[in-house]
Amino acid sequence: MLELKLNLKDTLTCGQMFRYEHQGQSYKIYSLDKWALCTQCGEIAKIETKDEEYFYNYFDGDTDYEEIHKALSFDETMSKLSNEYKGLRLLNQNFWEMLISFIISQNNNITRIQGIVERLCSNFGEEKENYFAFPTPEKLSECSLKDLEVLKCGYRDKYILDASRKYVNNEIDISAIKNGSTEQAISELCKILGIGLKVANCILLFGTSRKDVFPVDTWIEKAMINVYNLDGLSRAKMCEFGEKRFGIYSGYAQQYLFYGIRNGLI
Repeated sequence: MLELKLNLKDTLTCGQMFRYEHQGQSYKIYSLDKWALCTQCGEIAKIETKDEEYFYNYFDGDTDYEEIHKALSFDETMSKLSNEYKGLRLLNQNFWEMLISFIISQNNNITRIQGIVERLCSNFGEEKENYFAFPTPEKLSECSLKDLEVLKCGYRDKYILDASRKYVNNEIDISAIKNGSTEQAISELCKILGIGLKVANCILLFGTSRKDVFPVDTWIEKAMINVYNLDGLSRAKMCEFGEKRFGIYSGYAQQYLFYGIRNGLI
C-alpha cells in the first residue's frame, strides 16, 4: 500500500481530473485502464492499488511541496493559499486522456464534464471488473459523429473526433508536444479543432507535467483582476504575466488561484 502526504479532496476536486467516485472517507479513482482506492487518514492518503509505481508518479510522489511553497511565498496570496492547501498536489496524468478530457471541459462545468467523460468510457472503453477503461485513440478514431451522440456533449463531438483521428494519423507531433518548447507544443495542439491557448495549456499542465504553464479561464481571469489588478488585460497577457511572475512553479500557482477563488478565499 502506498502512503503519501496529500489531501485527496483538494487534489481530486480542484478541476484537474474527472474520473473518481467519492465513497465516505475514500475515493476510487480511475486513470486509463487502472484504478486505485484512496483513503484519507489525517494528512496521509493511503492508496490501495496493484499499480503502485503508476500511482506514485500520478500523485507526484517525488516532488517536494514544501520547497514549492517556500518558492512561492514571495507572493502574499500564494503564501496564504499554499498554506491553506498544503495537501493539494498536481497530478501527472496521461497525455491522451487529458487531451480528450480538456477538449470536453471547455465552456463546461465539472459535474457535466464528469458525466460526459463517464459516458465516453462506458460506451467506448474496454470493460474491466466493475469499471470501464478510458477509450483508446484507435477506438474513438473509428467512430462517426452519429456514434458520439450518446455522449450528449454538443459541438464538442466534432473536436473529439478530430483529435482522435489526428492523433492516430500522426497529424500532430506528439514528441514536440511532450518534449519541445512550450510554443511548439501549443502550436501542435492548436492544429486540433476547438483547441485554443487555454485548453492547450491545461493539456500541457495536466497531461505532460509541464509545471511552467499558466492556463487562464474565467476563474483565473477573475483572480488576476482581483489580486493583481489586471483588469483590461487579455487572457493571453494574463497568461504571460503568470508565467513570468511564477516561473517554473506557474502551474502550481495557477492551481492554488483556481481552487482559492472557487472556494471564496480570494
